[in-house]
Amino acid sequence: AQTPLETPVKDVMSTTLYPAAPEMSRDEAAEILQKRKIHHAVVQNVSGKFAGLLSSWDIARECALDAKVINVRDVQWVTHKR
Repeated sequence: AQTPLETPVKDVMSTTLYPAAPEMSRDEAAEILQKRKIHHAVVQNVSGKFAGLLSSWDIARECALDAKVINVRDVQWVTHKR
C-alpha cells in the first residue's frame, strides 16, 4: 500500500539516527548502511557535532567513479548488429 501524499513526514520518517565518522572509509560506511538496512547516516565530527549526511547514493556514486578509472583500452567492447 502506498502512503498518501498528505501524510505528515513525522508519520513516515525514521527517528533512530546512526552516526558515521568523517574518518571512516567508504567500505566501513557502506557496512553500517547495509547492516542497519538504512540509506542515510549522520556524519559527526569528534566533538559529536553534525558534519554532514552520508547516503547510499554517495557510496554508489563513488563506486561508479572508481569503476571508470580503468583504462579504456582494457574494456572489451560489445557491438550490437542491427
